[in-house]
Amino acid sequence: MLHRSGSVAERALQPWRWLPLTIRFRLARVRALIGRRRLLRRTIVIAGVSIAVIVWLSMLSTIQDERNRWTNAATVVVLVDERSAGDAVSVEHVELVELPIGAIPSDAITNTETLAAVASGPLYPGDVLRRRDIREPGAGTVPAGQRAIAVPLNNDVLALKAGDQVELIVFADTVGFPGSDTAQVVAGQILRRDEGSVVVAIPDTNAALVAAGIVTGQVVLAAA
Repeated sequence: MLHRSGSVAERALQPWRWLPLTIRFRLARVRALIGRRRLLRRTIVIAGVSIAVIVWLSMLSTIQDERNRWTNAATVVVLVDERSAGDAVSVEHVELVELPIGAIPSDAITNTETLAAVASGPLYPGDVLRRRDIREPGAGTVPAGQRAIAVPLNNDVLALKAGDQVELIVFADTVGFPGSDTAQVVAGQILRRDEGSVVVAIPDTNAALVAAGIVTGQVVLAAA
């Protein structure tokens, strides 16, 4: 009788242990599925919170960077006299002014220590002096028997300036010109440097070949 009463007590406390095996297996599968779904929900919630925190921190960093651009200042060179194309630009025609970093062009000139240039075009009082606005004295004159051609620059690896001797290497893919089956080297001289390109003086006889190479992207500029 004691054994039977003990069995009744166990059944009362743990009834699932006395169910048929098939039902117990089904209950186990349901419990496992619910557990997996809970884990999936927790994972999704944690991932969502993490993404939201990352986006929030990124926005704060962007806002701070933008705020710094307009609250921090830097010194730049600003025109005080009107200059026409070809006029000299020196320390007498400019002054140093502090401006917010966000209002300063990327190619702005920041000091007057070596400023001795010629205006490339019209300049007006209050203009921030940029590198593309000036050229070296004497630069820009095309020698007799030569042509000036603009060659794009993809980077600033070469520290080129007016007067430098360079070589334009035109590769074989430039078609339609006699003798273009191999790479050709054309000697040239820098006339001036603009933003993203340099103007090079080359012989008249090579102008068409170099122009075709530039159009097809088959020209490499090398310092001589």
